[in-house]
Amino acid sequence: MKVLQIIATSLVLALVMTIVKCQLDLTMQANAKGSAVVKAVVDKIHESCIFLDDKQLLRRIAWVESKDGNDANTYRAGYGGIGIWQVDCDTGFAETQRRYSASSSKYSGILQKFSINWSTLTCQDLLKPLYSGLAARLLLSFKTEAIPRSVSAQATYWKTHYNTAAGNGTAQKFIDDVSQITSGCSLGKADIVFVLDSSGSVGSSNFDQMRTFVSTVVDALDVGITGIHVGVVRYASSPTIIQKLGNYTKTYVLSSINAMNYSSGGTDTDEAIDLMVSMFDAYGRPTTSGIPNIAIVVTDGQSNDQYATILAANRMHLKNITAFAIGVGSGFSTTELNAIATAPDCVHVFDLAGFSDFTDFKTEIEERTCKVTTQTDVGTEIRGELKHGQQQLYTFQMTEKGLSLKLDVQVGSVYMYASLTVESPSEAVYDYKITSGGKSLYIPPPAQSLRKRRATTSTNTTTPVYTALVGKTNGTKSSFVLKADHGNIYTLMGHSGQNWPKPALYLIMFLIAINFL
Repeated sequence: MKVLQIIATSLVLALVMTIVKCQLDLTMQANAKGSAVVKAVVDKIHESCIFLDDKQLLRRIAWVESKDGNDANTYRAGYGGIGIWQVDCDTGFAETQRRYSASSSKYSGILQKFSINWSTLTCQDLLKPLYSGLAARLLLSFKTEAIPRSVSAQATYWKTHYNTAAGNGTAQKFIDDVSQITSGCSLGKADIVFVLDSSGSVGSSNFDQMRTFVSTVVDALDVGITGIHVGVVRYASSPTIIQKLGNYTKTYVLSSINAMNYSSGGTDTDEAIDLMVSMFDAYGRPTTSGIPNIAIVVTDGQSNDQYATILAANRMHLKNITAFAIGVGSGFSTTELNAIATAPDCVHVFDLAGFSDFTDFKTEIEERTCKVTTQTDVGTEIRGELKHGQQQLYTFQMTEKGLSLKLDVQVGSVYMYASLTVESPSEAVYDYKITSGGKSLYIPPPAQSLRKRRATTSTNTTTPVYTALVGKTNGTKSSFVLKADHGNIYTLMGHSGQNWPKPALYLIMFLIAINFL
């Protein structure tokens, strides 16, 4: 009977875990394809901070070389390159192997971040999208010429250094192909404040380009009462509020931005940051209810007082504001940018060669802001709306009791992806998912967290749970209600986003009964 009980218990646990966890990582599956897979690979590589910013070139190469793996020749045996990034085995991959050094920051970073020992790989490993993307990024990193930002300059760079004279591609084909790529990422709800340098070093014509950039970015956002709120601070010798956060229409916000004049003067960045923070405090919506507060700070030079700027940035970081810092030209202070930006710097700091780079920077900043996750209070009922393709990211802190998530979709269709390791889970990478409304799931704490908890007297051990909600209905907004609670508070029905079939319920009841015999 004891053996029967053990078997019964094992079956119950196996059944529960099968239904609860549906872990997927297409970046590690051979022959996987699609834009979601490519974006997941690019995000992993970029967020690892192993390489410098590639200015979206890696993402563009995936489309130009294989249409994100959808080209029929992507995985054909004996066809030129191999995998989504079409790295040639005899030349490209061989070069990554030949240059291998265990002491190299690139190769040691790949080992540390991805547990991949590059020296042990074969070219067939590049059938896996992450390996193919890493091989392509390694090849780009070997070039002494810096990666340019504009599409036209990247086309020449790609033809010279990647496709090379041996390839059939042309720079014009690169440009034509890249024009077909859509961003595919936009936020449903956020408070965003632009902080714009208008000091004497900027100049009137450069300020005009920066203003056009901000106007173009805002015009692409879903600005509105229930959507995105936008604020603008202009600063020189002193800061000024150009547009206050609040319930304003897109037309009104764009009018304020387009009427903004160049002021000239000093560079009091610290005062501008303090004014931006006070705007969030007075008019922003709380991040704890799932609304990200995002600051985008642009400067072309060093501030009047670096120490004061760093102190102001430190005060800002206490407010749960996600800050992006953009330096333009060659006169800015990297120390100041790194202090202003949210960690890690590789994700939140940008350097533009000049103000003309703003023309090609719009998509990049859209993609980055779209992946901002917000620390959200457990127990808070989050209500939102998402258009098709829009997403909203929330982070909950899970205790040793685990975390229950319940998603009710009132109109349309919303999918939810959850992960314990990836900050922006998606259809390509997730640990758990709900694909319809009115469902719930329970996420147990990881075994490592439980062991750590038992080994200490602390009661504050938590594990972050990253979630992404994505609108899936064309032509209309989908509305949802999301709630997280500590512990497993929901019934078996609807557990993990699926209805338990009656045979499964009967089996569980039978197995539990055996355990009591």
